[in-house]
Amino acid sequence: MRTVGSGEPRRIVACALDRPALSASQITDDGYLRVHRIGSGSDHDLWDQAFEAQQVRILTPQGPVAGVVARSNGHFAAQHRDETDVVSADDLWIDVGASSPAEVRAMGIGLLDPVVRHLPTWTIEGAMAGPGAGSRAGCAVVAALAEVAAGGGAGSGETHFVLSAQEG
Repeated sequence: MRTVGSGEPRRIVACALDRPALSASQITDDGYLRVHRIGSGSDHDLWDQAFEAQQVRILTPQGPVAGVVARSNGHFAAQHRDETDVVSADDLWIDVGASSPAEVRAMGIGLLDPVVRHLPTWTIEGAMAGPGAGSRAGCAVVAALAEVAAGGGAGSGETHFVLSAQEG
């Protein structure tokens, strides 16, 4: 958050920067991560299932760590395809290539670290696209406006420029 100016009128220029995610809730004896949902996420029953067999990033204080969400055995699943079990966050296991809790901790991963799907941006004919492009562009505009306002372009009053997270 950045505040520029003082007095009346008071304004807030804000945008949301976060996205629904999971959080590391347990490190198993064999080095897997168990997770639970954080933020508002989606109310749809299949939202957690979208993580299955996907690349993820665990956001640690030292930087992101790559992982993959383990998937149930395809042969076993084919035998039970008539069953209608829905995958929830309780059914997800994150593999970060570790075989013990000590190895997980050595990677900088701790309990409550956010876990997000790895959804990289891509370039098409010189233009960039990707998930959350609208939110990211909006937040870039808010940050640029804050710089302009701090340089004397704010006019009268007090303006708070906010990039918010943890919606919901």
